[in-house]
Amino acid sequence: MFFISAISYIFILIVIIAMVAYQTIVQSTKGTFDEEGNQLVPPTMTDKITGYVYTGTYACVVIIFGQMYKKLAFIQTLRENHRY
Repeated sequence: MFFISAISYIFILIVIIAMVAYQTIVQSTKGTFDEEGNQLVPPTMTDKITGYVYTGTYACVVIIFGQMYKKLAFIQTLRENHRY
């Protein structure tokens, strides 16, 4: 039971790391801005495609590890309910 709990926390940690990394990495595909937030240089087509790839990868990571977390939580619930 401890093993399942540890793995589920690892899955949640991976999702949180992916969220932070995505927010940091995707900023490189937005173009260049000044201090006031005005866009100085718009993103190129390569930047846009790279941003779409990052978004797709992020979505897959979140979906996969989210589903794995749900399955582990379900298994843990079944084991705890059948213990008594």
